[in-house]
Amino acid sequence: MLAWDEDYIYRATSLLLRFSAYRNESNYVNKPANSLSEIFRFPLPQTFAKFENKMEVLTSFSSSFKTQICELCFRILDGLGPGTFSQTQFYKWRHFSAHSSPKYVSISVDDVEAVTKLLLNCTSFSEDDICKLLKLSTKEWMCCCRTEILNAITEKKDTFCESDVIEHALRDELTHHLSFPEAAWSLSEKELEPYKKLLSDVEPKNIIMKYRWMFEDMFLRLPQKKEMDYKEEYRMKQEIRNKAVEEILSERGKKGLWELVHVVKCPSSVVNSMIQLYGDGLLGDVYGKFCEKIVDIKFLQTFFQNLFFQKGEDNYVRIIADVRAYGNTCLSACLYAPGYNEKLAAIASGCGKEIEVLYWQNIKVAYVKVSNPIQIIDKLVWVNRFDEALELIYHNKNSNQIPDILKIDVIKALIFNGQQDFISRIDWYYVDSVIKDLDESDDPEIIQALVQIEFFAYRAFEHRRNINELRLIKELMNKPEMLMELMVMAYRSDDRNEEEEVSESEMNNRKVMARCSFHILYNLSCCPGVDNYGNVDSNVLRMYIYRLYELSVEHHRTQVVDMVVGNLLGNLPRNGSYPQTILGEIVEELKSDSVDEHVRIKIFNSRGVTTRAFAEGGNQERSLAALFKSYRDKVKFKYPRLAKIFTNLMQEYEHYANHEDCVAQLEDLEY
Repeated sequence: MLAWDEDYIYRATSLLLRFSAYRNESNYVNKPANSLSEIFRFPLPQTFAKFENKMEVLTSFSSSFKTQICELCFRILDGLGPGTFSQTQFYKWRHFSAHSSPKYVSISVDDVEAVTKLLLNCTSFSEDDICKLLKLSTKEWMCCCRTEILNAITEKKDTFCESDVIEHALRDELTHHLSFPEAAWSLSEKELEPYKKLLSDVEPKNIIMKYRWMFEDMFLRLPQKKEMDYKEEYRMKQEIRNKAVEEILSERGKKGLWELVHVVKCPSSVVNSMIQLYGDGLLGDVYGKFCEKIVDIKFLQTFFQNLFFQKGEDNYVRIIADVRAYGNTCLSACLYAPGYNEKLAAIASGCGKEIEVLYWQNIKVAYVKVSNPIQIIDKLVWVNRFDEALELIYHNKNSNQIPDILKIDVIKALIFNGQQDFISRIDWYYVDSVIKDLDESDDPEIIQALVQIEFFAYRAFEHRRNINELRLIKELMNKPEMLMELMVMAYRSDDRNEEEEVSESEMNNRKVMARCSFHILYNLSCCPGVDNYGNVDSNVLRMYIYRLYELSVEHHRTQVVDMVVGNLLGNLPRNGSYPQTILGEIVEELKSDSVDEHVRIKIFNSRGVTTRAFAEGGNQERSLAALFKSYRDKVKFKYPRLAKIFTNLMQEYEHYANHEDCVAQLEDLEY
């Protein structure tokens, strides 16, 4: 705020520069460096000081806060581009009242040149600074200072000659502009000439380091040509790589080729060129380098994968005979690298257990579609790759050959394979998709297994689809005995005399079961006897509730049964027939204040999160109060206990409506 007044801008800037010198890695927007940028930026500057005065202030601090001033100049010049920001309001008291906020300050070339000159005077010309300067100079609004920036960088080129960081920065900028020559922001060929000249000056003279950039990734990044299709572009890029490898071979021989593999970030990107030039003639060399740990297993896999696609299946099978001499690791990689292939799988099964295990532990089968996927699934289960087996089931789920019991066994193995934190490590998309199909099954064995799976994985399913569609929930709403099982696991008995000596592992299992049971009971959002259309079968609901009370006596859970019953009754659908006759009848028959209170709580909590407009007040709550008043008026002469529940809800929402009205009045006050 002080910086708005030009009399205080010097001292405000001094304080902010001192504060910004301290390391601050928080993600707060209100940092000293951000405040400085807002004060000194060209559009919407947050000060009344003139540009000349601001430059005098920055110049005076440039010797003692060189790094901070350099960073600030970068931000000022970069801020000339597209962006969004808001204006900070200035004080409207004292002598500020006569001022108006500067909506926009005209930007002259001289002003941009002045900031650029200050930037070049403060920069240390480190690799990071040079990369930022190069990127800044290519901006269209920096055309007036582009030559000055490039000249300053060129004068220092001896200090960063053969720097791969600056070389990459130059290549990225050139590629970016050459890929979109028709764009308004793109520099022309003539404007890019100085950058190309600088690149030729700084790139290494060593032939291996010179071409290293071509193999930094599996996909060579070159200027894109829109009229070229993917295959043609891939062929063109591969020819460029092959030409570079040929030059290295011509000058350095095979030794140079392996030097290239050693220094590049992505050694596997060299493989295709190697195979196109040598074919399988490098097999012995590749294995030797693998044994010497010059290349890793990923390189070995990429080599065999490319060899397979270039030689074809029949020729590749003949090569396998030569690979056997190089050991099990090399042979297994040769077999699984191309992906699943019936011939290669048959060869792996005939090479002994060790090779077969390595094959099925590493083979990629995600999108394989075969006539008989069961054999592959069995093999994946054999080596404990349950997630890949399930993914294969998903991609072949329309196949009638995969029995439901096999799907169940794979999911159970995936969930119950000894790891407690299974929710975070499983891709639940595939599990949920397969379970959704199995939920329609009528097979008792499948239903029992589904209930077990959905019980333990309830937290994973509840955020992925309508939880009431789970077989577990349907069974709970049809069988009060099963709901009582959850209550027994989640809550202690009435007499609290269940203490017994158990092992630590058994105690941990009980805790897990109790947590799962409580979570399901707490989040139940359906009611017995209700169909998919919201219609209520009164007889089913009444029989379920009274059977639950009978079971609570048998299992000593009478102290918590009122809470569970109240929650179930509170879940009755609030449609055109609400409140249903059966609700009033059961509430009056039970004559339980505890049940009534939990019905009220469940109805109140079912509202969920709300949002409202500024100063809206309690209109939402008043509409709910009116709704519950209409419910009360329907039943007040027939079901007085139910009428009391609705009266309490009505009064509660009237109270919240008055509270929101008060909040709205406070929000609407003008200071």
